[in-house]
Amino acid sequence: MTSSDDDYDFTLYHDKEDLSGTTYLEIAPDGWQHHWEAGMSFVSDDALIKADGFDLIRRYYPDFDPRADNCISALCASTIADAMSDHATRLHHPGKAKLLQDIAHVLSRLSRDGNPVWILGLLFVTQTLTMRQ
Repeated sequence: MTSSDDDYDFTLYHDKEDLSGTTYLEIAPDGWQHHWEAGMSFVSDDALIKADGFDLIRRYYPDFDPRADNCISALCASTIADAMSDHATRLHHPGKAKLLQDIAHVLSRLSRDGNPVWILGLLFVTQTLTMRQ
């Protein structure tokens, strides 16, 4: 049985209290200290895949690993944001388009001052309190 796109939550969350589960990637500003901290944005890995987000990220950041913490330069983050915005205009699914637009906005905002942006990989429940060394 295959699932339809309507089975996915194409929401970019900004509050960890709104999340249901732990299969989320985190978009974090440079200088983050802990996973799941305030000021981060969260996206379901499945929704990002369905909206072509993984492919768009990897097109400009080939080393992207959804299970690792990825430090993406400001220029690269800005380029990914532009690509996501452009791709969103061609999608026929409003949820996917909005998700890509929302992520593009966050990436643009976080990279505006020339700082890198972090896309933090999936964590298991027992790892949610892990600090970056």
